[in-house]
Amino acid sequence: MIHRALWHVAVAMMLIVAVARAEPRGFHAMDAQDSAAHGATRCGQSGPSEHAIDSVVSANALAPQPPPYWSAPARAGYAIVAIALFALAVWRTGARRRKQAQTDQALLQSEALLNQALWGSGSELWDVDLSTPEGRMRRRNRLDHLKVTRKAECDSLAHYAPFVHEEDRAGFNRALKAAIRGDVDLVEVQYRSQDNNGQWRWLFSRGRVFSRNADGRALRLVGTTLDITEIRAKDEALRLSEERLKLAIWGSGDELWDIDFPTGSLRRENALQSTLIAGEAVFPRLIDYLSYVHPDDREGLTRAFGDHVKGAAGHFEFSYRTRGKRENWVWILGKGSVVARDHWGMALRMVGTNRDVTELKRAEDELRSLNDELEIRVARRTEALEKSNREYKRTLDELTRTQRQLVESEKLAALGGLVAGVAHEINTPLGVGVTAASHLQAEAQALSKRLGEGQLGRAELVRFIDQALQGADLVLRNLDRASQLVRSFKQVAVDQSSEQRREFHLRAYLDEILQSLHPRIRKTDVTVDVQCADSLILDTYPGAIYQIIVNLVINSLTHGFEGRTGNSIRIGAQLEQQCVLIDYFDNGKGMAEAIKRRVFEPFFTTKRGSGGSGLGMHIVYNLTTQLLGGEVSCDSREGHGVHFQLRIPQVAPLESLSDALA
Repeated sequence: MIHRALWHVAVAMMLIVAVARAEPRGFHAMDAQDSAAHGATRCGQSGPSEHAIDSVVSANALAPQPPPYWSAPARAGYAIVAIALFALAVWRTGARRRKQAQTDQALLQSEALLNQALWGSGSELWDVDLSTPEGRMRRRNRLDHLKVTRKAECDSLAHYAPFVHEEDRAGFNRALKAAIRGDVDLVEVQYRSQDNNGQWRWLFSRGRVFSRNADGRALRLVGTTLDITEIRAKDEALRLSEERLKLAIWGSGDELWDIDFPTGSLRRENALQSTLIAGEAVFPRLIDYLSYVHPDDREGLTRAFGDHVKGAAGHFEFSYRTRGKRENWVWILGKGSVVARDHWGMALRMVGTNRDVTELKRAEDELRSLNDELEIRVARRTEALEKSNREYKRTLDELTRTQRQLVESEKLAALGGLVAGVAHEINTPLGVGVTAASHLQAEAQALSKRLGEGQLGRAELVRFIDQALQGADLVLRNLDRASQLVRSFKQVAVDQSSEQRREFHLRAYLDEILQSLHPRIRKTDVTVDVQCADSLILDTYPGAIYQIIVNLVINSLTHGFEGRTGNSIRIGAQLEQQCVLIDYFDNGKGMAEAIKRRVFEPFFTTKRGSGGSGLGMHIVYNLTTQLLGGEVSCDSREGHGVHFQLRIPQVAPLESLSDALA
């Protein structure tokens, strides 16, 4: 526009110049006439002569007149047009400068936006001048963490390529050469390059050829480079996760399905091969899949599916039938859940699995039939079992009574042994006392006779007094011994035959028990050592303690010391945290492991044919654990004696002795 305005101004100026050149010829003639007239006047003539006037008129008549386009108004118009055109040219020049300034400002803003975009994306922008031998590069938003940025001698392709991993260098060069030759315009290549720490980073360069020469060879290549190390790591993790998922699905034999609700499509992975639709991986419409479902199951499947999609159910789970490859119906167990919803709560995506449960359903049917049959069998067996239970209960009651009778018999046998032993023990001091009394009686009769005859001398009287004192002392000592035996027997017998609970000194009671067992102990050449504090008091059932100690001693005498000499029994008792710890040792022949495991079992004995009942140690166990509320253990090795340890409360719990013995 400005050029055209200047052209118009130039044309107007040329016209003015041309007119100006034509104007002097007419005006010069008129000037000559005026000069002649003026000269005549100046030479003395008073005024112009007629001849002169005629000459002037003739000359004016003959002089050329200016054309209309060069009249004074025309020239004024031309000047105005020229001025307007000049002003227009000046205005257009200013407008163009303002537009250029706006363009420069927009370019600066575009540059700033480009820099921000590069910084935000983390990409580097590069521009390669391929017309230079080394392929000079201009790089913006450089990836400063790369070694090539700091170590390369200059920015060029020739100096950039050596920093590419040697395994990726061939592909990198091949992609660039294809673009330079003109095979492609777009360059996309992934490769590795080291960072400043020596670690290999994955990069993605993408560029386009902007210009080529007449031969088609690229002259300029522009693109970006992005560090995709983290992206590749995430992609690799995602790939491995997908592979594991596919392997897990394949291993489980399940089918994975994915529904996209906006499109209504259904995608399937690892489709169940037993179904007729095994080959169809994608259903464009969800309703197409429903057509393969058994008619009786469609309503239930649709209702269960809809309840979850609407949010009424936490998850989807339903068993239904679909067509099989063998013109049969295959039972499917479908499970799934909505994994994405929009802000209105509408389902966007749903994922789940299908499992072939045909065999499970068949097994359930068979199990149901079997259960029905079993119910009939159970009813019959229950009736027979109830009858057997009644018989077993009656037999058990009889066995319980028999066991109690045996226990009582064992107690009575022990009491009988106690009576026999005590009777034997009492017989000795009583016999000595009777003998001493008889001898004293005979001496008294002899003295009386001598006195009656008057022959009693002093020496005989002194001897009689001596014998009388010795005999009286012997009688008193043996009677005292018998009295002690009777008292011990009485207390022990009462404790054994009654359920009385009382406080007693354990050491004194152990001595009384051993005193009652003295005849049996003396026959087997056994020494008994009791280690117990005299002040130790128990509040428990003394009859149970008696029965336990007697059974342990009798067990040692009967089983442990048979055919052995140098036998010893050691009984220790001590208070330990409100419990009394009683340790019973003997140095007998011990027990084998098989016998030790069964030592507390009822009716177990190794001397069945020698009068053993097998209840002695069972009674020890029951009395210790039930009546006394404690515990008992046995430790023994064959040839190394036996060790029974009893831990009983110092104050026993309340319980019936007869119940404990039962």
